[in-house]
Amino acid sequence: WIKGHMVLLGGAPGDSMKLFSEVQNLKFRRVKGRFKPISLGLKEQTFQNLLSKDISEFIQKVTFDSINVKITGRTTIDFPVRLQKFQVLGTYNSGAPSVKLLFSGSDSFDTLITQNSTTTLNFNNLNTNINPFLASSPDSLKIISELILNPLYLAGEVFFNDTISFSFDVDAWSKFSVNNASFTDTLEVDIGQDTRDKLQKGESGSMFIYVENKIPLEVELKGLLTDSLYRPLFYLTRDAYASNDSVAKIGGAFVDADGKVIGANIQTIKMDLTKDEIHKMKDAYYLIQTFSLSTTNKRTVYLSSRDEVKIRIAGKIRVKFDSDDF
Repeated sequence: WIKGHMVLLGGAPGDSMKLFSEVQNLKFRRVKGRFKPISLGLKEQTFQNLLSKDISEFIQKVTFDSINVKITGRTTIDFPVRLQKFQVLGTYNSGAPSVKLLFSGSDSFDTLITQNSTTTLNFNNLNTNINPFLASSPDSLKIISELILNPLYLAGEVFFNDTISFSFDVDAWSKFSVNNASFTDTLEVDIGQDTRDKLQKGESGSMFIYVENKIPLEVELKGLLTDSLYRPLFYLTRDAYASNDSVAKIGGAFVDADGKVIGANIQTIKMDLTKDEIHKMKDAYYLIQTFSLSTTNKRTVYLSSRDEVKIRIAGKIRVKFDSDDF
């Protein structure tokens, strides 16, 4: 409505008068009434995938037995909002083609968020492809949907500061299986020059690793020593007791039929070093480590915060001295 006051000066009774009004750049603080459905357009929201980056190689080998996908929509509007053709895409910083999260075999779905409320949609690994979706390790998760305001032709009121927002959460429960998830890391060998000189007097040596593993993960570890140009010297990891010349294997905790830990796996790993290998250590500048992780017997297991692994390392070296050393 427009409210004003007019005064007519002169003229005669019966004369007519016209009023013209023009309004531009009008902004409403609120609108009240009965509205037909209104499309708010196609909206996008992007979230960082916290299961990518450093642990992406591990996630690619994990199969979660129980996993929950939770999509939450919030609105302060006094009308319901329809999410039309709702999609979740996994995108890559490299520009590689995106991957789609499927809901009961479809790459999109429609749903309704009731007015002035928070609506939570729950999915799991039975009605989505969440396991292979996460295994593809996208850098970001993008939610795309067309928003339809008041699809039911209701009466209500809209304020200028009303909002619609979304969140996307993945809850991975602690029951899963891992099959040969591999990692490679390169470490610098920090040995001072004085120590490198003394290694020339080494005759032989041994290292013992005592393990009490209460975690249902078994590990195969390779550790290759190289010189400053990354040329191989010898494998530091070996097990004289198991006759392995390049791999140290740590067994996973013992589990019951349900995959729950029932006992620790206790073992001793012995690594013998020859005179020639001790002498080569003076030229060692890098240790290239390769880990391979699997759940016990590659089964589906439960992982608990109470699970732990205890490792104790001891070693000895036999050195031959001459008169110049005293």
